Amino acid sequence: MTMAVQPRHIKLGLAGKHQNWIYAKYELGELRNAFTRVGHTIPKYQSIDVTALAAAVLRAPLEAVSQAVSAKDASRFDMAYAQLTEACNVCHRNRNHPEVLIKVPDAAMFPDQEFQPPPVGR
Repeated sequence: MTMAVQPRHIKLGLAGKHQNWIYAKYELGELRNAFTRVGHTIPKYQSIDVTALAAAVLRAPLEAVSQAVSAKDASRFDMAYAQLTEACNVCHRNRNHPEVLIKVPDAAMFPDQEFQPPPVGR
């Protein structure tokens, strides 16, 4: 999760914060793909089907984020992203890892990447 999912979660949050909707859509796709890769890599964790668990916990929040991005609605994005973040934490608690507490990013951890949308015409 740390290698595949967490960077995508962070970048999605930063893209939404800066209302870079094209990039947010891209990172949302990458986040979905990351969960798929985790399910292929670790099909069962603590005797639970990882893909099924992720689908059950994340389907609604991911769809809410997708709708907010499509609508280019910053307030809807903030609410949906917070729900997605809490869904991650619900899963962590469910798997007895409450110490893995995910939050909405408060700073860009990628100093070599711009999260503002590019100027028009570029």
